[in-house]
Amino acid sequence: MKALLPYVLDIERRIGARQPSGAQWNAWCNACLNGGPARALRERVPLEEQRAQGAFFTGAGLGRKVAHPFGPGVDDDRSVYFDPACGAGDLLLAVARRLPLAGTVAETLAGWGDRLTGGDRSPTFVRAAKARLALLALRRCGAREGIAPGTVQELLPAIRVRDALREPEPYATADHIVMNPPFGRVGAPDGCAWSAGGVNAAALFVEAAILNTRKGARIAAVLPDVLRSGSRYERWRRMVDGNAVVEGIAPYGLFDRHADVDVFVLRLTVGQGGNGQTDSGWAPVESGCKDTVAGCFQVRVGAVVPHRHGETGDEHPYVHARSLPPWGTVAEIAETRRFPGSVFKPPFVAIRRTSGPRDESRAVATIVLGPRPVAVENHVIVCLPANGSIARCRALLARLRSRRTDDWLNRRIRCRHLTTSAVAAIPWWGKP
Repeated sequence: MKALLPYVLDIERRIGARQPSGAQWNAWCNACLNGGPARALRERVPLEEQRAQGAFFTGAGLGRKVAHPFGPGVDDDRSVYFDPACGAGDLLLAVARRLPLAGTVAETLAGWGDRLTGGDRSPTFVRAAKARLALLALRRCGAREGIAPGTVQELLPAIRVRDALREPEPYATADHIVMNPPFGRVGAPDGCAWSAGGVNAAALFVEAAILNTRKGARIAAVLPDVLRSGSRYERWRRMVDGNAVVEGIAPYGLFDRHADVDVFVLRLTVGQGGNGQTDSGWAPVESGCKDTVAGCFQVRVGAVVPHRHGETGDEHPYVHARSLPPWGTVAEIAETRRFPGSVFKPPFVAIRRTSGPRDESRAVATIVLGPRPVAVENHVIVCLPANGSIARCRALLARLRSRRTDDWLNRRIRCRHLTTSAVAAIPWWGKP
């Protein structure tokens, strides 16, 4: 991300000069230490490129939640902190705000340098992280004389350019790991025990931290909600459960309006966890209702993948998300297609899978009727009533349209697609 370099050079120039005073200077410092690099990056780099690179920096509020789960001893112990994807240093700044000061800025940074370890593949980001830590030290020490950027580099030697997925050594010396790793999709490495193909990079960072850190080390991470609630990551959650004690899983909400992804904060202690056979506790939602949709319906996903499946096999009525009227009933299906795979005999309830926590309704549904088996596109979840009753389908439609269901789903799953497990677990409210 070389586009951020002019902004970083300006920080380095300012920390190297005598520190002025006044409202304008204070405003610049506050901006630089609280979201300035993120704003500068947005001005210089297209949003799509930021998303492709996973270049979204942690805001101050979220940074405090991630960096402060470790108890009051941070100010007086000698714990070492490692951020494997430090970006512009927001999480390291959140830790440094609680670290002790020494007699001078240089001595303070030297003390911090013994305890702060970080890495990023971008040299520009690493320079930004060091420069901002120096600015924080200047501010906290109340110093007027600047400090040369070269000196800053020497005093913070453990924050450097590195690929933490390929260089596991820093994990071994860390007592606490804080991270906001990239959320982009990457290929699972050879030998990955919990997945193959494309996976979220954040899952690999957590796995690397767990497997390369000593027993008893603590991890705090901000992660995309799909890792908490997505069906694809059930085996990853079991890996985490089997190798660490999960101390906290706290949904946070929207990372920011630019990233447009919901996140949660995960807290772990590395060491022997449970048996890794369940992922209970990852998406707990109390409803006070013992019956669920799974007790009345078989919940499936439509089998047709239009760009993958050719027009072969028998011809069937065909429905997809665009052809289903929200909260309505379809009795005559005009569209047809040939399909040799699984089809579904009406009556059933069809639910759109694409769904986010900021949508007006989370589980928009349609009742599908008719005498012939129906081919269903894979962006639709199918709920087949166990008793074959249209009345039961209507009862489900009413419950899905309930605000109680929206609220429940917003606590249960905040990624952009509903899963069969989430739909199956929806409470069967007594009065929708």
